[in-house]
Amino acid sequence: VLSSRFMLSQVLFNMVGSATGPLLCFYLLFGVISTGPYSWDAPEVIGPILGSPFFASFLCPLLAPAGLPEATAWGFAKVPLTATARYARLFPFLGTHPAWRHSLLRHMLVGAQVSVLAWPTALLFARFVLGPTLSTWTQILGGVGYCVLLAPPITLLALLSLAVEPHYARAVDGLSFDPSPCRRLWLRVGWCLRLIW
Repeated sequence: VLSSRFMLSQVLFNMVGSATGPLLCFYLLFGVISTGPYSWDAPEVIGPILGSPFFASFLCPLLAPAGLPEATAWGFAKVPLTATARYARLFPFLGTHPAWRHSLLRHMLVGAQVSVLAWPTALLFARFVLGPTLSTWTQILGGVGYCVLLAPPITLLALLSLAVEPHYARAVDGLSFDPSPCRRLWLRVGWCLRLIW
């Protein structure tokens, strides 16, 4: 599942999205609304470092369930619980606890687990490589680079949690197979948004 074409295309798509979306957002925040220089420990630097894993873990896999029926042709398939049981202690969202049926909780835990490694690394990088003082464009491009680097582990873990048997069945259960492609797309997007809760 992790090396399927669907998974790899999702990682690539999310990396591109994690470059374009934050570039616009960070430009507006740090280039228009406020301007540098920024100290490495300023709220403008610390805030994106702390918040990005959670925003990325929510946005990266948000609409992935919409393509599950077509993803099987690209090698994506449900994963039986027996295959993930030994990893469920390290990654609890791979288990069957009733809380994990809500994608928002699974994805926030993915963000929290990725942030354990991402936060200290990003803070040290901001202090010793980019800083101690960051110019406006260093702040913007550093934040974009950070978001792009967060996309692969978050996408892989979130989609792996989606592939686990009970989560996969719930996601596929409500997908529309309407003959009209436009209506099918809108109904599937709506279902993805319902899966959050």
